[in-house]
Amino acid sequence: MSGVSVASVPNGIPEGGNIGTLTYTAVPSTLSKELRLANHGFGVDAAIPALWCGHSWSGCGTPVPTLVKLLSDGLRGRIPLPPAGALRLWPALEASASSALDASASLRVSSIFHADDPMFVASSHGAMCCLLELVADWARRHNAIFHHGRNKTITMLCRNIHATDSGAMPPIYIKAGPSTTLSELLQVSSHKWLGLIWCESLAFQQELNTRIGVANSEFCLLQALLDSGHLPLTFLLELFISKVDSLLRISRWLLIGLPGVTSRLDSLYNSWGKRLLGLRPWRNSAAACG
Repeated sequence: MSGVSVASVPNGIPEGGNIGTLTYTAVPSTLSKELRLANHGFGVDAAIPALWCGHSWSGCGTPVPTLVKLLSDGLRGRIPLPPAGALRLWPALEASASSALDASASLRVSSIFHADDPMFVASSHGAMCCLLELVADWARRHNAIFHHGRNKTITMLCRNIHATDSGAMPPIYIKAGPSTTLSELLQVSSHKWLGLIWCESLAFQQELNTRIGVANSEFCLLQALLDSGHLPLTFLLELFISKVDSLLRISRWLLIGLPGVTSRLDSLYNSWGKRLLGLRPWRNSAAACG
């Protein structure tokens, strides 16, 4: 199969997971294409110039197209760039600098869809408002309705964990459907999504430590049952998958992208395997499995 397919949904997108796995990806695909063509999204691999290194981005301004163009020329070395102090004093200049950095990136992310749960990403308050205007227009044309719950549909300003400015950004509104009015989104500092606590610093180390601690406690209970002879190893392995591995599996796809997490989890699972097999800690896990 090749080319582009368009799925028309005349009665809106129902909530609750009853439209099928294929439709969940086919219907929002048109939205993703429109966001990409409109140059929305956060630049993932943008190179921060030395002049702006160490700047704590507030994300509260609105980009100005004229400034974005000038700053894009500055990033290419054609004109001097303003200092980081100017970005701190003028939110619109900072937002324009963010948009210029986004435009210089080869990879941009504007949305992440997990089944019927979308997450939209932008580098500033103004850029997010502009993105949501396009989303509202797309929803009108496709007769789609986004489920809006005060504690479920939220906005979060991601900031450096060492940032000194902890103020809130201006409110953000969303038009959930063609016939709905604008609704203000609740701004939070942390939110549970995909089974993982997302905090404003995007630091998942504490969440990982908590999950590993709980998983290790569950493993110790299983090992006690094995050592006492109450359960055979084959049955215990099934319990390990449902009671221990399940605690780390739900968010492992995301956490393994963090520095050092893969080696830490490998070491942990090797340790658990050796303890179940009654092997010395110094034994090579590959030799044990062989």
